[in-house]
Amino acid sequence: MMHTLNKHGNKIAWVLILFTFLAGVAYSISLKNHFRYHDEKEYFLIAQNIATHGTFSISDDEPTAWRPPGYPFLLAPFIWAGADVIGCRIVNFVFFCLGLYLIYHFLARHSKLAGILGIFLVLCYPVLFYAAGTLYPQTIAGTLSLLLIYLLFAEDEELTPLKVLLAGALTGLLILIVPTYIMSFILTALWILFINKRERWSSLFTYVVAVILMLTPWTVRNFALFGEFVFISTNGGINFLLGNSANSEANLGVNVDLSSYKRPRSFDEAQTDKLMRYYAFKHIYQHRWESLKLYVSKFVNYFNYRNVLATASEASKTRDITMLITYGFLLGVALVRLGLGYKYPIRDYEAYIYILYVFSALFMALFFTRIRFRLPYDLTLVLINARFLAILLSRRLDLSRRI
Repeated sequence: MMHTLNKHGNKIAWVLILFTFLAGVAYSISLKNHFRYHDEKEYFLIAQNIATHGTFSISDDEPTAWRPPGYPFLLAPFIWAGADVIGCRIVNFVFFCLGLYLIYHFLARHSKLAGILGIFLVLCYPVLFYAAGTLYPQTIAGTLSLLLIYLLFAEDEELTPLKVLLAGALTGLLILIVPTYIMSFILTALWILFINKRERWSSLFTYVVAVILMLTPWTVRNFALFGEFVFISTNGGINFLLGNSANSEANLGVNVDLSSYKRPRSFDEAQTDKLMRYYAFKHIYQHRWESLKLYVSKFVNYFNYRNVLATASEASKTRDITMLITYGFLLGVALVRLGLGYKYPIRDYEAYIYILYVFSALFMALFFTRIRFRLPYDLTLVLINARFLAILLSRRLDLSRRI
C-alpha cells in the first residue's frame, strides 16, 4: 500500500480533485440560478453592480459598505465575463479544489499517505462541499487560510522577507473577505514576533505594513462615503447587537428579535452601525453577569453540530446527524492528537492551528457563533488530523508486516 501511494500518490490526488470539481459543477448546475439564503443574493447583487456599473451597491445607485468587499470584488471579474449564479458557484468550487491541492501538497512533504488522507477527510466532511455550493465567502476564506499557513510553515525554517510580505497581503485580503480574520492578523503578528528567530522586528514591521496597505484603499473609500472611520463593513454593529441584546441566545444567530431597538430613518449606514454597537455595549454594561454567561454559552456553541436556521427549508434531521458524526470525528481526532502531544511532539504549524481555532471561537463569541463562520477553521484542522492518522496508520502497517 505504501509503495503504491509513494509511486502513484500524485495521480491519485489529481483524480480525486478532478472528481470533486466535476461533482461541484454538476451540483452547481442542479441548484440552478436560485438563492437559498438572503445573504447570497446580496453578495451576488453587489458583485453584479461592480461588474456592470462600477459601484459597490446592492441597489443600482446607492453605494454601500453593508457587506465586506473582498468576496464581491473576487466574483465581479467572472460576472463581467458572463458568469451567472451557477458560474459563481463553480468559481467557489475552483477555490475548493485549490484548497484540496494545498492540503495534499502541504502534507505530502511528510508522506503521500497524509496527503491522500487530507483530501479524504475534506470529502468526508460534506458541509464543506455544501458550503461551496452557496455564494458565501467561507470557501474562499478557507482556501486562503490554507495558503497563509503554507507561506508561514513551508519547508524553509526561517521566514524570508518575501514570504512575510505575501503573508501580510494575504491576511489583509482575508480581512476584506471576512473581517473577523482580524484576530488571525493579531495571532500571526505575535507568532512572527516570538517564533521567528532572526530579524523578528523587521519581519513584524513588514507584515503589519502589508496588512495596512491592503486595508487602506477600502478604508479611505468608506471615509469619503460616510465622513467617518468604518472598519470594513457597516454590519458589525447589528451583528454585535444580535449576540448581545435582551433577546439574544447562544444558538439563535440572526433570528434574535431586535424590534425594541429603535433605528432612526434619517441615520445612514455608519450612524446606524454605531448606534447598534452602543445598544449592545449598554446591554452588556447593564447586565454584566448575564452577558458573561451568554458569552460562555456562545463560545461552547461554536463547537455545535447544528444551528437554528433563519431559512427553515435548509434544516433537516439528516443533516444534523451527518454533522454530528462528521464534525465529531474531525474535532475528536484533533483532541486526541493534542492529548498525545507528549508522545508525538506538536509541530509549529499544528500549534498555530490549535491556537487559531481557539482564538476564532473566543472572538466569534463576542458576536454570535454559527457553523458557517467556523468552516474555514475546520478546514485547517484537516492538516493536523491527516498527518496524525497517517502516522498511526503507517506504524500499524509496519507492525503488521513484522507480525
